[in-house]
Amino acid sequence: MLEKEKARLTTMFETVLDLSKIDHSKSVVILTNSDCPADILKAAVNAVSSRGASLHIVKLNEQNIPSEIVWSSELNLKTIDANNEDLAQKILGEVDLVFEALNSSYMQVNNLFTYH
Repeated sequence: MLEKEKARLTTMFETVLDLSKIDHSKSVVILTNSDCPADILKAAVNAVSSRGASLHIVKLNEQNIPSEIVWSSELNLKTIDANNEDLAQKILGEVDLVFEALNSSYMQVNNLFTYH
């Protein structure tokens, strides 16, 4: 992905955060899987981090079951649990916003870059 597209992607995530009124007092989950391009995940992490919001990343396996849960504090990513569906559901239920950065989501964002 070109640098200009990476910056635009981060800006798009930041726009969603602005519209959702996400700031340092809020929390966000990025829901992802192994097919999610690193650029998409990085843009989402950068956008959330720029707001100072609490951040979790829930990675799903091929069966859409949580395979890894990561917590971020000022970009120090730390795995806090793996294969814990109950914890993942609790986190998803308590956050203020969920970014879905699954491969299918990337395809829609990629089309935005391509056609608009």
